[in-house]
Amino acid sequence: MVLTANQIQTFFTANDQIGLPLATFQALANEGINNVNALKEFDKDDIVQMAKNLRSANLIFGAKSQKRLIVACNLVRYYDSVGRPITANNIAWDPIMENFETQWKALVDTKEEGNEPETPKITKSLGVVEWSEAFIDYLHRCIGVRTIPLAYVVREIDDPPAAAPPLAANSPHSEEHQSIENELIARAKLDHPLFRNDNKKVYNLLEVATRGTQYAATLKGFQRNKDGRGAYLSILSQHVGLDKLQLAVTKHESFLTSQKWKSTSNLSLESFCAKHRTAFEGIKAATEKGVPYQLPTEYTRVTHLLNSIETTDAGLQAAMANVKADNDPGDGKRHNFEATVAFITPFDPVANRPKRSAAAISAAETDANVSSMKTGIGKTGVHLRFHSHSECKTLTAAQKAELKEWRETTPEGRASVAGGKKKGASRKKAKKGENVATITALVQSLLALQEKSEKQAKSTNETDEFNTAVSSAVVRFMEDNLGKDEDTKMQPAKNPTTLQSILRKIRSPK
Repeated sequence: MVLTANQIQTFFTANDQIGLPLATFQALANEGINNVNALKEFDKDDIVQMAKNLRSANLIFGAKSQKRLIVACNLVRYYDSVGRPITANNIAWDPIMENFETQWKALVDTKEEGNEPETPKITKSLGVVEWSEAFIDYLHRCIGVRTIPLAYVVREIDDPPAAAPPLAANSPHSEEHQSIENELIARAKLDHPLFRNDNKKVYNLLEVATRGTQYAATLKGFQRNKDGRGAYLSILSQHVGLDKLQLAVTKHESFLTSQKWKSTSNLSLESFCAKHRTAFEGIKAATEKGVPYQLPTEYTRVTHLLNSIETTDAGLQAAMANVKADNDPGDGKRHNFEATVAFITPFDPVANRPKRSAAAISAAETDANVSSMKTGIGKTGVHLRFHSHSECKTLTAAQKAELKEWRETTPEGRASVAGGKKKGASRKKAKKGENVATITALVQSLLALQEKSEKQAKSTNETDEFNTAVSSAVVRFMEDNLGKDEDTKMQPAKNPTTLQSILRKIRSPK
């Protein structure tokens, strides 16, 4: 609908609109503004210079009129971007333009601050399906050169319907889109000269997000033109199709129905509930993309959560019983996941567990028991790991029984036993080497002493007695430190030659 000459004049001169004197309005034609649509070609700097020119010609151009005309320029450009025709109603200062001014200022401030969050990257913990959603959320917070969130670059539809949805009451945007930000993302034209700048920035962000992953290869075909839109849509088509989304739904469903939370673990109940929430949102996102799956009701979500909690804590059990009893379909907690979470998390025994002091933690970190191969904690409180003989002595009968069952029935248990034996053998071998060196030095010393004693001995009998006593002492030392197995078992020697043979026996056992 084209504005009439009277409507144009009213827009510029009415006190409740721009508020310019008639003479000043008539002079605007000389500045290039003879209708409302022409304002899209002017920005703040142009209006400031225009006001200065008109004032120098002794025409009145008040500060209020200058401010409102700047807002009008931005509003007309916004309508042009989203394909909405200008009417007398949608350029009224109160309330349309005032509403627009507030929302537009928020976008401009976000753009000028430049505090963009860190680009989400595809990782093992953030798979490509989940990443695709996170990346879109991220682009909503990045404002491009057109003062539009970069999410518009990768929207699914190239050209939105020509007819813009009806305006919401007293708003410059539609009821469907809820804000000028969302309407710009959904309807901003992709053939604008500055689209290339925003498209290039999205490509650069995708390069960061996929760097070092298998998905980086998908970008190669779009590298030359830095086509972010093409690259993102290609990632979706190749790696986030319905088959991949169905797999994601299966994974999330398995978590909701099978994953257990135990109050003996270190994971807080609040964190576990957050994982339930994330799984549900993942299923919801997949259904919105076309996966035929019936979303769980609030009642079903609460059922899954309560069934997944395993605890003997009386307080938490009582809270769960309260939820089950509050079964009013209208506002009962049994039919409200978030209300249930808010009610039961204060009774979490993990979160309420006494915290260790910094000194206790520091001491524990140096404790050999903590540094050992800890893999978990059993129902009896025993650490499911390899225990030395001295550690086993401190365990209760129930703990020993559970530890034995874990060692014999689980791969981790069998591995811990093998690892413990290997470490024990290594320690024994090292200790044996240390003892061999000690015995060698002792025997060498005794041989020297024996040689000296031979020179001083009064009889052969005295020498033989000395040799026997020395060799017997060496044998006892060896048995005490190297064990009494067949390889190390020896008889006391009766002469120096036998002492030498003891040394050879120590160094090279059978």
